[in-house]
Amino acid sequence: MSSLWYGSALEFVERCRDKNGLVDLLSERYEEHHGRPAQTGQLNAWRNSLPALAQAIEQAGLTAAQVAVEYRLPLTGLTVDAVVFGRNGAGVCTACIVELKQWTHIKKSGDIRFPFWVTGMEQPQRHPLTQVLAYRDYLAQCHELSDRIHFAAAAYMHEMLYGSSSWKLLCNEKLMEQAELFSAPLPLAEWLRVKAGNEEDSGELGTQFHAFLEGGYQPAVAFLDRMRTLFIEMRLTEDASQAVASSAWQLTSLQQQTVDQVMDAVMSGRRQAFVITGEPGSGKTVVALNLVKSAFVEGKHAIYATGNGGLEAVARESMQLWGHVLVKNVREFRQDKRKSVSDLLVIDESQRLWGSSHQEVDDLLARGRVVVYLLDDGQILRTDENGTRDFVIQRIAASGVPYEHVNLTEHFRCGGGPAFMKRVEILLGLSSGGNGKVDWDRSAYPVVVQPTLSALRACVQSWTGPNDRSGLVCALTPTARRLVSEPIQVRQLRELRAFYNDRQSNDLTRPVSIYSVQGLELDYVGMIWGEDFVRRSGKWVAQTDKAEKSLKNLDHDTALSLLRNRYWVLLTRGIKGLAIFCTDPETADYIRSML
Repeated sequence: MSSLWYGSALEFVERCRDKNGLVDLLSERYEEHHGRPAQTGQLNAWRNSLPALAQAIEQAGLTAAQVAVEYRLPLTGLTVDAVVFGRNGAGVCTACIVELKQWTHIKKSGDIRFPFWVTGMEQPQRHPLTQVLAYRDYLAQCHELSDRIHFAAAAYMHEMLYGSSSWKLLCNEKLMEQAELFSAPLPLAEWLRVKAGNEEDSGELGTQFHAFLEGGYQPAVAFLDRMRTLFIEMRLTEDASQAVASSAWQLTSLQQQTVDQVMDAVMSGRRQAFVITGEPGSGKTVVALNLVKSAFVEGKHAIYATGNGGLEAVARESMQLWGHVLVKNVREFRQDKRKSVSDLLVIDESQRLWGSSHQEVDDLLARGRVVVYLLDDGQILRTDENGTRDFVIQRIAASGVPYEHVNLTEHFRCGGGPAFMKRVEILLGLSSGGNGKVDWDRSAYPVVVQPTLSALRACVQSWTGPNDRSGLVCALTPTARRLVSEPIQVRQLRELRAFYNDRQSNDLTRPVSIYSVQGLELDYVGMIWGEDFVRRSGKWVAQTDKAEKSLKNLDHDTALSLLRNRYWVLLTRGIKGLAIFCTDPETADYIRSML
């Protein structure tokens, strides 16, 4: 569901004449979608703010325009209060993104990230224009119709008195150059009339509106390119914060809250550790990179470290900076005899910390005033990887350093929702689920099992658009390796950079291995399932004689556990779609029945 309610502007105005009528409908749909009732604060916000917006729409005289309430940004859990969709005077379709606020009085908090205390709220709040600009920029960068739709942004403070001391605190000149700030219905109505008041060809406008609602995630610039461009901009511009604000790295509320918690510790100079966990696609690496860029903006020394050689190689090329930010391999970093202490040390893929002793965790903890470990226990691939959540927390607690644990729960990958992730858990036997028929939106995230490798390639090629990244991922088994060119391994840094940064992945000729794809992603993935992890007599079986060498001498249960983790990783690398070719016929039939 892309929004809780949508319809014509005329219908929206009419529904808002009965406050509770629309609120009851929104509440019902919210519970259907989220599996829990809407909180009282949300109900009150709808009850008070939506009629205020309806008044402005009525004053604007919008009859052909369309409205969406609680519109969900593609591939995120973030929602926009309202979108008013129409045509401007030039006939261009325009999505007016409106953030609705009931604030009456505010005062400064002294926190640059949460600058305002709001009467009636327990926590300081962001500037409303910062919030709505983030939504607008995300849509302009990542909506698949962004080349045909203009996006405009405004915040409507419908309970605040224009010219009051609170209003003056909100009047930030830089932000108001990019988005509109209103406190009364008439100015908002005039803005809506200009942006969305062209009444010509209302039937075609409805078609465009529905295409907008159904439109998916299609970034104009891929993630790694955004990362590279952003850091170049930050190097060249005098106002690094402006470069950061212009990026499309929109975070979910929990991810942003996590970044803010860490940065608060960095800015205060206090000693603290954070353990951030999350499933594949929950945004751990995005959080890590946002922390790095936030530290750069504040003039702090930050190091991004990872034990994943593939991720390190790709990130190093994308984030080359002469100044505050360094990209390091964990082992290279530990061997640095200078033992300098950074303001912020971010350790991505921490589950790949080696060894049974505590030395590696302890050494890293000593190298930053604020240290962040990002990990997923389900992505441990070898017996010598011991960076589990419990082990890392145990070592931090033993050191006496204060710590916080945050679990990221929302998804960017695999269509942006948890349903496919749950289906993968059931498929692999990682959780129960009755007959396994936990379904997901297949239009948002197609998954197919192909009978041959050539069919797999053809399928992925048919999905791949001009701005997409697609690629093959491959199990390290003899049959799978014979079918394709030898998979790119983690130590082949030149090939990895070309695969990810130069788009050679789109050739669909040479795959990457499990070690080279962990922590990274592709829009469309062609996965080659090997014969090391197969279905026999209704159970999963580890065929260690056909597995890669690190698994060959393990007992069956240990190998099976690690293989489940490996296939969990391989199955969750895609942002927009997944095609599978399995080399074992019996297993292929089972996968097809489950997916």
